[in-house]
Amino acid sequence: KTGTLTTGNISVTLTQHDPDHELSEIKAIVLGLEMHSSHPIARSVVDHLKPDTRPGILTELNEIKGYGIKGTDEQGRTWMIGSRATLEQADDRTGDLFLSVDKRWVATFSLKDTIRDDVRNLVGFLHKKGIETVILSGDSETKTREVGQQLGIDTLHWSKKPEEKLKILQSYINKRPTAMVGDGINDAPALTQATVGVSLSQGTQVAIEAADVVILEKYGIGQLERAIRLGEETV
Repeated sequence: KTGTLTTGNISVTLTQHDPDHELSEIKAIVLGLEMHSSHPIARSVVDHLKPDTRPGILTELNEIKGYGIKGTDEQGRTWMIGSRATLEQADDRTGDLFLSVDKRWVATFSLKDTIRDDVRNLVGFLHKKGIETVILSGDSETKTREVGQQLGIDTLHWSKKPEEKLKILQSYINKRPTAMVGDGINDAPALTQATVGVSLSQGTQVAIEAADVVILEKYGIGQLERAIRLGEETV
């Protein structure tokens, strides 16, 4: 969904943080983590913080698909930023992006994205063709429903980890040919498994390599309609 149906140009707002941690420390740690991630959200966070923040020094960096990215600071503490799944199960905080240290919550960020201009026409075309549209997202129910309802998507799946996405995708493939569109590191396994995998040229390298079709970013996801029409003319 992020960077595929939406522009990926995300506005980032720090909504809440632990007063035991200075704001400057939080920003430095977040930048030190996210600058090593290729996820569209991470790129937006970096763009937001980079002008006035110096990245924190972190080692043992590790990006975990479907969760986030973590690293160790000079005091040996493990910092992680990512989805709600990075927090303890009992934590019921609301937000989109969470920072923790040694599994304890530190800060919450809200994210706001915009839908690509050409997506509505593409969804309308697919529906006229009798093609079912599905969002398969790791994002929250609220964010997924917001996008799905604006676009009139038929079926919505949210808060799904990469392995869960694969299982759902396989259930569709077992019924009929299925195309998967995605551009992130979390999408690569599903792009490989789909009948046809589609990525955008600004996506992660692993997603581009996994895809059967790569659409140049300057032309937009709406070019998928053209690709389908070309396919119909050549079979």
